[in-house]
Amino acid sequence: MEKRRLAYLDNLRWSLTVLVICHHINAAYGAPGGFSFVVRDESVGMLTQLLMATFAGCTQAFFMSSFFMVSAYFSPIGIDAKGAWGYMQKRLLRLGLPICVYYFVLSPTLQYCILLFRSGADYGYFEFIFTDGLHRHGFGPLWFA
Repeated sequence: MEKRRLAYLDNLRWSLTVLVICHHINAAYGAPGGFSFVVRDESVGMLTQLLMATFAGCTQAFFMSSFFMVSAYFSPIGIDAKGAWGYMQKRLLRLGLPICVYYFVLSPTLQYCILLFRSGADYGYFEFIFTDGLHRHGFGPLWFA
């Protein structure tokens, strides 16, 4: 049986991806909320800040849930094809492995880079990892997995 692409879901996915990129650019340039790398321009007026906050609020309200909806649409097909246990094993590998790598390797490394960028560290990477870095990790962009 030939697998057919669903054009409307492909279009939804790429549109949401562009929206997520715009959302994060907006966050980096001054929208409210936590973001690791922020480029602030003190000359930005109140109207611009209001528009950026409105854009951030509107996009956060639906873009991730829309991705979850597209994923959930295809879940029954995967469960039927592999069985519940096979489906869960594949998901655990595809989501669990990246979570572990990010949590234990990339997140502390990113925190060290942020420390260097913001204030400058007077100690090396490995010293940071084995002292302060053990307390500075998180799920970051993999919070959904």
